[in-house]
Amino acid sequence: MPTVQRMKYCPTCGAKTLHIQQRPNYLLHVVLTVLTAGLWLVPWLLFIGPSTPQCTACGGPDTIGDLVAQPGKVLENSRNAREAYEAHKAHKQAVKEAQSKARAERSAEREAARVEREKAKIKKYHDA
Repeated sequence: MPTVQRMKYCPTCGAKTLHIQQRPNYLLHVVLTVLTAGLWLVPWLLFIGPSTPQCTACGGPDTIGDLVAQPGKVLENSRNAREAYEAHKAHKQAVKEAQSKARAERSAEREAARVEREKAKIKKYHDA
């Protein structure tokens, strides 16, 4: 199914976040309706509407109707998605800190090597 991405306000997150919404492939359904002599029209009309946009940060829908219809499922999905998102953020932060530490260590090693070269030059100059 084709998808549409939009920045929308998410009531679960309380912020404007990226939402992904799946849209039906209308061309495919028209072709199937023609090939089946109209029989495909009935199931297509039952499921013709686009899906509810899903927040990429928390996984929750942005409509109150889904919260009322399936409160347990939505809350469970929101918690799981939020936990996964928090774990992802923590992992990214740990990677960033490790990279920063490695850069600092490499910089210190380069500085120590430069100091040693300078000392060797000075010693060589004094010995000559």
